[in-house]
Amino acid sequence: MAQGPRSILLHEPGTGHRRVPPLRVQLRSVGGRGGVGQHGRLLAEALGRPPDGDVDVVHLNPSLRHRALLRDQVRTVRARRAGARVVWQLHGIDPRLGALLARTGWPGGLGPDHWVVLHEGARALVRSWGVPARRVSRVGPCARSWDLPPRHPLGPWLFLGRLDRNKAVHRLLDVTDRPVVVVGDGPTRAGLERHARLRGVDATFVGWVDDPSPWLARCAGLVLPSDQEGLPLCVLEALGSGRPVVASAVGGLPFVLPGRCLVPPGDLGALRRALGRVEDVPPATQERIRATYAPETVAAQLMAVYEQVMETP
Repeated sequence: MAQGPRSILLHEPGTGHRRVPPLRVQLRSVGGRGGVGQHGRLLAEALGRPPDGDVDVVHLNPSLRHRALLRDQVRTVRARRAGARVVWQLHGIDPRLGALLARTGWPGGLGPDHWVVLHEGARALVRSWGVPARRVSRVGPCARSWDLPPRHPLGPWLFLGRLDRNKAVHRLLDVTDRPVVVVGDGPTRAGLERHARLRGVDATFVGWVDDPSPWLARCAGLVLPSDQEGLPLCVLEALGSGRPVVASAVGGLPFVLPGRCLVPPGDLGALRRALGRVEDVPPATQERIRATYAPETVAAQLMAVYEQVMETP
């Protein structure tokens, strides 16, 4: 039987390459901001400090969009030429691109040696491309959680994330009857600020923050009215910290949220009704989220994937 990988190469957008050893935990942070960057920081901390030496496995965290797909395929080809195995941990998928890939029979020889997906819906999509089941593993993202005081039921609604068209934050502004706090930044921020002023909504735009726990502490709940999602870290952070979530029934959200917390994307009536029946997160749910997505748990699952990849001819 082949030995496990001597070292792992993590790549996060904007952070460069980070080598980390297997089966050794030594806390370390890496750069980057946003969902995938945060996942990479937590994962690198759980896996440990980079040693010198050869790289056996290249672990990429791609988002399947047209330009990013080409970039990560180039990285994959280069890694294989250097004798490494390649793992892709898939964080986001453009549905139109996913459908095109399924029709054209991709990935063929251009994909990774092994796929890691965040939820069963993504596993089914990757399998529809002709990828064998043995080459697809489900491992959730690393998510933080905080011990917060009991929530204030009349506190503001909170949005956490990048401000772009797919997040559809304007829908929350259209239905709310209470203040809103928007934590994040992006191309739609200026338009959302104008929209809030025109509607007379008491909206606070905070921008990017490294620690969202103070905003989670004061909110009545997290609202994510998106058109597209994978398995957002902000949802796992909120649930693990005892804050309820109302979100669109897209991506991996139906796998972690009960039906009463889910709404069809774009259905403002359903969103308004869901906001009217928000309840506290059951302690059992909070503990399950914390245990399932703890960095050490995810790191152990990924080490098993790396070892499987090294043992596969």
